[in-house]
Amino acid sequence: MTPGIAAILFTLGAVGWWTLFARMLRAREDLIASALAWVALVGAVWATLALLQSQSNDLATRTLLLRGTLFLGMVLPQAWWVLALRIADPPWLRRWILIAFAVPAVAVGIGTLVTPAGGGFLAAVSGVVIDGRLVVDWSPGPWLAFAGLPYAFALLGLAAAVLLRKAATTERLDRATASTLVAAMLLPSAAAVAGLAGLDVLPGYDLTGLALGASVLLLHARVSSSLLLERRAIAYETVFRAIPEPALVVASDGTILEANPATRNLPFAGETDLRRSNLLAVSPQLESARRGTQRAGGRRMLTGDLRGLEVAVSHLRDADGHLASSVLIVHDRREDRAREAELVAASQRDALTGATNRAGFEAAMGRALARRGDRAIGIAFIDLDGFKGVNDVHGHAVGDAVLVEVAARLRALVREDDVVGRFGGDEFAVLLPDITPVGLANASERMRAAIERPIAADEVTLQIGASIGLASSPRDGNTIEALIARSDARMYRQKQARAGGRGTATPDDTEPRSG
Repeated sequence: MTPGIAAILFTLGAVGWWTLFARMLRAREDLIASALAWVALVGAVWATLALLQSQSNDLATRTLLLRGTLFLGMVLPQAWWVLALRIADPPWLRRWILIAFAVPAVAVGIGTLVTPAGGGFLAAVSGVVIDGRLVVDWSPGPWLAFAGLPYAFALLGLAAAVLLRKAATTERLDRATASTLVAAMLLPSAAAVAGLAGLDVLPGYDLTGLALGASVLLLHARVSSSLLLERRAIAYETVFRAIPEPALVVASDGTILEANPATRNLPFAGETDLRRSNLLAVSPQLESARRGTQRAGGRRMLTGDLRGLEVAVSHLRDADGHLASSVLIVHDRREDRAREAELVAASQRDALTGATNRAGFEAAMGRALARRGDRAIGIAFIDLDGFKGVNDVHGHAVGDAVLVEVAARLRALVREDDVVGRFGGDEFAVLLPDITPVGLANASERMRAAIERPIAADEVTLQIGASIGLASSPRDGNTIEALIARSDARMYRQKQARAGGRGTATPDDTEPRSG
């Protein structure tokens, strides 16, 4: 091949590889592009050295450049191997395995770099001047021929098998892209093998240089057709990492394949890279939710240290219907739940007195009855005596102040687990869980005494009374309706007795009031 044609071919090859490197570097957020960028870098440096070598007429310089190309010949298979593993992402891959695969190639390559100009165990280099032009010839030594090159070819074949298998078993890599990568990977190797075997396929041409150029053309065509994941990254990598909530892609065996940056906010994650960890080891709750969710888009609330978080699980299946992987997105519902609790509390609170309203009081009774066990639950139903006269004589502002003071006095008397409620108007109720009949009677007398103390409101001092009806579970029933009806009836009978001059109603008076 004439020097002019060689210069043109190697120049085109170098420009092509450097251009591919730049394109892949810009799209490095994509999984394939980030790995292919380093393959392109090695190819670009290789083509550049070959270009310089074709233009040099000095044996020492040509030998040095030849050593560089031989070194890159050992490194390029390693770059393709890394690309294949990045795409396949097998769970067994660890950094030390990559290093173990890299050491032989790098060792042979470094040995090639220091080969003496006149020959050596790795390669023999010689040169002769023909028509004023230096022609360099080299032949591989035993170490390069029987160790370095077979290792490099085996590594390329293994990488090709990994890529083709990945394309056949997952949608992560389509078959056309995998075939393009394999062809670009094997073309220079096939040309090198042909040259070493003495096959002069294209007389007068550098077959390896042509193969490198063909490889970069194949890759450029695939990138330009957008079938490579350069654009698909917008639909997967970039979007996946931009999800504001923690998101995980988990293999069928529980290995975490991907984890977006938001997973660092999870209690068990921190700054740890969760990829290639086992989900069961880092979060048994998430693994339990993943295994326990069968339907697509199923959601589960988490407990324990993940209380308040909800996980949405979607399963991805292969062509045969087998589980391939699962996508988990964790939603933080703690603020929503706190807001809901505040709304519920507000809806169950009496706006004037701050006591629980009737709906809230009955809800508290329901919870107390559900966990009562063998303990008694008491309820005191209170109606203020003479309150109507307060409103009629002093106005509703004073009446409201009286109601606020009565609620405050009742709250000051009861225990932490007791509940003070206002049913409306001048009716109050007090729920007293875990109390004996004697304790309930004593509590009602303390309530009556507290209410009957003088009340100062708007420069007026007033004194009112209280009629109190008592009921307890299980003696008077085990339902909310039964207890309220019994205590209300007893309160009303007591109010009638007080109005008629009698002190209290009989304890067994359970008739509900009419009207």
